[in-house]
Amino acid sequence: MITLMNDTKLLLSLKILNKNAQNVKSEDPEIDVLLNLDSINFNVDSDMLKHLIDIQYCFDFKQEKEFHEYLENEKQLIMKNSDGLFKVYYRDPFDISSEWNQYIMVCSGFYLYFFKNPTDLEATKNVFIKKASIKQDKENYDFPYVLKIKNKYEEVVIAM
Repeated sequence: MITLMNDTKLLLSLKILNKNAQNVKSEDPEIDVLLNLDSINFNVDSDMLKHLIDIQYCFDFKQEKEFHEYLENEKQLIMKNSDGLFKVYYRDPFDISSEWNQYIMVCSGFYLYFFKNPTDLEATKNVFIKKASIKQDKENYDFPYVLKIKNKYEEVVIAM
């Protein structure tokens, strides 16, 4: 038997609130848990360290490498076939903050690809633009040029 961890002191406080009490608000949590852990001590000798390091050989990361290579090749194809590269701002309609976020937009084939960083291998968002309607949004004055792109799947608003 291997002992990896020594005795550890753990202090747990559990408080259950009665929702029917007078001074308890409805938004207060029903259960309040406080956990205090002073320290954890591990015993690791050289043999144990060797075994811990050897754990990495138990896992096959080949699929991750292949997927990474696939993403690299996919981005190279997108960039090779691109018609334009633009710095744009995009506001995600599902984001609560409704802030404009900067993206690198690549127009390639029938898609617009949005990359958060130029080094990202996978686009954060892509929009199908074949048979899409593109109109300037004159009601939005945050940026000089705001475009609404509407296809049969979604409506996207970008700003330049």
